[in-house]
Amino acid sequence: KYLDTLPFSTKTKKQHLFAGNSFWKYALRKDSQFKERHKDQANPFEKHDFGENRGANKNERKAFTVEDIRRLYEASNNQNLSDLIIIGAYTGARIEEICQLKTGDILTSDGVECFYIRDGKTENAERIVPIHKYLRPIVKRLIKDSQDQFLIPVSGKNKYGNRSDSLGKQFGRLKKGLGFGSEFVFHSLRKSFITFLQNNDIPGLTIASIVGHETGTITFDVYSAGPNAKQKL
Repeated sequence: KYLDTLPFSTKTKKQHLFAGNSFWKYALRKDSQFKERHKDQANPFEKHDFGENRGANKNERKAFTVEDIRRLYEASNNQNLSDLIIIGAYTGARIEEICQLKTGDILTSDGVECFYIRDGKTENAERIVPIHKYLRPIVKRLIKDSQDQFLIPVSGKNKYGNRSDSLGKQFGRLKKGLGFGSEFVFHSLRKSFITFLQNNDIPGLTIASIVGHETGTITFDVYSAGPNAKQKL
């Protein structure tokens, strides 16, 4: 009933649900009285039907092929955008997660050099992601050239404080110029990354740990620290 009173798009309503869902789960974990009071109650922020037919959604995001990614990378005449694309391709990280990386977010875990992604879209977004061997010289250069502790230089933030706004728009113009439609966005690199790992028989738990997704099981989401850096590498 509350959602029906909101004069917003379905996407915005889903963001409200996501925020409520995160708070609900946090309260269950942290507040014993809340947990006791609501332990037998279904999460009110889950399983809402907006009457969408995903099969009819022509703008559903699609994954890039390896050749698509190569074309995008080689067609970019902006070094910052090229670095953003290649890091996205080899980590599956979200665009804002990459743009928020600082020089101090490079660490070594289990003898493996990794990105430490601190904040992101979900609670599971905080994670370490091994730095692929092809990225190491790029990361080394970015650290050396950094003027403000951030790995990727940007021209400024948008009104929401996102650093990725300008590069995201540049990526949009680049992919459009190469003939990619609206169903291809920067997030398509993330979809490609996950697909490539699945195609190479990487366990789902390992994939989820690398990209910052929940597994949907208490055993892994609550009780397990997840795969270590060597396993992810």
